Amino acid sequence: MSKILVITSLPDLHIEIVKKHLPKGISIKIFDSKELALSGEITISQKGFLKKFGEEIPLSIWYRKPKFLQIEDLEGMSIPKDHFSSILSLHEEGYSLIFGTYPDCLWVSNPYAIKKAYTTLNSREVRI
Repeated sequence: MSKILVITSLPDLHIEIVKKHLPKGISIKIFDSKELALSGEITISQKGFLKKFGEEIPLSIWYRKPKFLQIEDLEGMSIPKDHFSSILSLHEEGYSLIFGTYPDCLWVSNPYAIKKAYTTLNSREVRI
């Protein structure tokens, strides 16, 4: 069975709608961005794949709408405030690990392209 890996933030009602239109034999595996933040665990198999998703390479990866961890998410936890910036940075780097693990998959959309576009858009000077 082929899988589509969806990187999103739950709840995500669009996932159920898309599932209804997939051909037989295609399943969806959801990776909630908060799960990475709260578990802090990513395990790589000997073949270099994320163990959580098994040894099968996904058919494609839908980088839907993950929300990166925010300071507000950490404030309610018993974490020293001087660790916040490191935790936030590591959380974002976790996504790079996923992208690096499956570079040959069809990514919709490529997270680096999204980040580059966002950075470029926000760094332009606007003159009136």
